[in-house]
Amino acid sequence: MDNRAPFVDQTGRILFLWLSAPVVLLSIVFTRTAWADDFVVGDTMEQFGVVLIFACIAGRCWAALHIGGKKNDELVTSGPYRYTRNPLYLFSCLGLAGAGFLLESVILGVVLFALATTLFSL
Repeated sequence: MDNRAPFVDQTGRILFLWLSAPVVLLSIVFTRTAWADDFVVGDTMEQFGVVLIFACIAGRCWAALHIGGKKNDELVTSGPYRYTRNPLYLFSCLGLAGAGFLLESVILGVVLFALATTLFSL
């Protein structure tokens, strides 16, 4: 009996990325933050973005190291998998939100989080 995961069609994800990437990139290039450079809110948003990105890196490492070689052999329900079905996706969404906040944009942080959530649900 073959226990490998079935083939997953990535066509929807790839199409979604191709359609959403130009919008996100153009918004990053052609917009600027409404906060002044020395304003406390802008600095706080940058720091929050950095924290989310570090949480993304640490969480993805935790999930990947925890699952180890058990990925195709057993259902893992401990560690980060105790809290969410796919912690790699969750932490990736947090990291993308952090990238938006790092650019001092609440809207971009929320949009990137929403796009990642949509992408991973396809």
